[in-house]
Amino acid sequence: MSRPDSITAKDDGQKYLPHPEGQFPAVCVDVIDLGEVIKTYADTPAYLAQEVAVVFWTGRMNEEAGTMHEATARMTVSMGRKANLRKFLEDWRGRSYSDDEAEAGVPLHKLVNQSALVTVEQKKSGSGRTYAKIQSITRLPTGLEPPALPEYTRPAFWLERKEENAKLARAFKKDAHHPAPAKSGAVDKRNAAEPENFDDFPEDQDAPDGLPF
Repeated sequence: MSRPDSITAKDDGQKYLPHPEGQFPAVCVDVIDLGEVIKTYADTPAYLAQEVAVVFWTGRMNEEAGTMHEATARMTVSMGRKANLRKFLEDWRGRSYSDDEAEAGVPLHKLVNQSALVTVEQKKSGSGRTYAKIQSITRLPTGLEPPALPEYTRPAFWLERKEENAKLARAFKKDAHHPAPAKSGAVDKRNAAEPENFDDFPEDQDAPDGLPF
């Protein structure tokens, strides 16, 4: 019988480092459909809602990992009047959507390669992990240049997140003890920008201010 190799596993000391806090010129590098995610709020039954991650690079490097820092906004895919996604896009482009525009839908894939000025803050999760989120966003002011960036490749952990979400959603649907989604929390499908239909939006729907959303 052959002897096993002598090897000892140790913590390599590498820790997840969130994006530093502050205000940064940024470029949207990815829009990720995270699938259905379980939403839980006080006094509201748990329900499933489609979620999207809008990913930005600011040019800040995570030297320990040798990768770019990411600044991300995760939101429910909805263009309802009170939806976080709608407010996020309105703040970014600097003007509100009309109800007709929101009803027609927004092609979220057109966010990629668009520049912005983002404010990043660090928060602590329930497990005590520090993470970075985009606290606010505006158009990039005239005279301020977006960062020069290397080619983007979607990190593997996003695929892992999507697979985990899908697994939890399947388990949620199989659990007969969960009540039907409450109307107050359900996503308005009329206002949702469905990723499968992104190519159905005509190019002439670009906003007059130059940003294509």
